[in-house]
Amino acid sequence: QTGVCMTCGVKVGDGKRFCPNCGLQHDPLAVMCVRCGADLRYRTTFDLSGEYDGTFVGAIKCGFAKIVDFEGRASKSEFWYFWLFTFLMSIISSGVASLVLLLPMIAVGVRRLHDTGKSGLFWLFNLIPVVGFIILAVLWCGDSEPFDNAYGPRPKR
Repeated sequence: QTGVCMTCGVKVGDGKRFCPNCGLQHDPLAVMCVRCGADLRYRTTFDLSGEYDGTFVGAIKCGFAKIVDFEGRASKSEFWYFWLFTFLMSIISSGVASLVLLLPMIAVGVRRLHDTGKSGLFWLFNLIPVVGFIILAVLWCGDSEPFDNAYGPRPKR
């Protein structure tokens, strides 16, 4: 059950009764946020914290939260889930979504290369028609480095 702290507006969930920010008990039956005035009755929470939770929807959220973040690492599942989302959206929208999703796809691709220990500049292999994508696909399918590397800590999932 997710609620919003009526004192500071922080999301409180996972069965917690007290706000992690201010320590006060939250009201799960609240209908309006006192901080911003938002109607809480019909609203679902869309958390763009940038933390990947291992799910398809989590990969999409993370991809958009880190839309221009070329630092850090992306797990194999995060990358391929976001790639699948981009591919499906390109088919549905006849390629229009490809242009919109290009920057986040590049960002998650670079973070995936970082997870395998490669520089983000390897993404430039895409400039070589057909062969470049094959080279990158092999790199993207590679195993993650098991420990922290120069690009950041190992992703949790």
